[in-house]
Amino acid sequence: MGASDMGDTDTVRRPSDTEVEQYVSYVCLLYHEARNVRHLVKQGYLEREPYRRLCDSLATNRYAAWSQLQPVRAEAIEKGWTMAHLIFGIHFNGLLLWDLEALFADPHWKHAPIGGNKWHDITSAVIDLLEALGSEALASEGLVSPVPASSTRLLREIALMRHNTGVVGDKLADLDSHLDTPVDLA
Repeated sequence: MGASDMGDTDTVRRPSDTEVEQYVSYVCLLYHEARNVRHLVKQGYLEREPYRRLCDSLATNRYAAWSQLQPVRAEAIEKGWTMAHLIFGIHFNGLLLWDLEALFADPHWKHAPIGGNKWHDITSAVIDLLEALGSEALASEGLVSPVPASSTRLLREIALMRHNTGVVGDKLADLDSHLDTPVDLA
C-alpha cells in the first residue's frame, strides 16, 4: 500500500520546509542554552571535557552565541530534519539531544536562573518531535501504519513551553531579531 492509498493526507506526509526550519531552530536553541553548562563546570559539578566545545566556542553573551550558532543552524537546515541533530552533535564533540536531556536533568541546575530543569522538559519535547517526524516520514513511504500528525502539535506546544524567564517561541524570536545587530563577542 503506497502513501497515496492511505487516506487522510494530513496524517501521512513529509515535513514542510517551514516545519524543518522550526525543528532545527529548536535544536539550535537547546545547544545555545546548553552553553550555560560552563557554570556547572566552573563550580566543579561536571567534568569540562565532554562540554569543552560548548564552553569554549560559544560566547557568554546570548546574542553573540546565537550568532555564532547560525552556520551550524544553516547547515542543519540544508541537510534536513533527519541529519539536523547529528550536525549539531558533530559540531559539539558528539553531544546529541539525549546527552543534552541528561545534562538538563542534572540536579545542580535546581533553582538556577539559567539552564536546567525546565530545559530538560523542552529537550524531551524536541526528542519527541524528532521521533514524530520520523514516524510520519515512514508512514508517508508506506513503511509503517499511518500515524496522527503529532509533529504539528509538538511544534506548537514547544513554542509555548516555559523556560526560566518566558516561553520558547518568544526567546527564539528575540534571539532571531538580534541577528543583524552587531554584538560584542565577549
